[in-house]
Amino acid sequence: KYGYGTFQLFWGIFTLAMFFGTLKSPITVKLVYVTLFLVYLFLAISIYIENKKVQQVAGACGVASGLIAFYNAMTTIICHENGIANPPI
Repeated sequence: KYGYGTFQLFWGIFTLAMFFGTLKSPITVKLVYVTLFLVYLFLAISIYIENKKVQQVAGACGVASGLIAFYNAMTTIICHENGIANPPI
């Protein structure tokens, strides 16, 4: 039972380490890693304390992370194809 929580926690630590590699990247890339870190952190906490509300917070962070990643990807592709030098990211 707690093995899965530890698994999520290690993914969170890995994601946090990857975040530090994005410090010179656009803000949207940083936000993806921060929200993804929060997803793993809240999932681990929800497993350890067995709380469904914390699990729902993790789900909301996951949705936010997905939306930010989608925006970042679409902005990058659209601006590259249209020759826009400074995309709004």
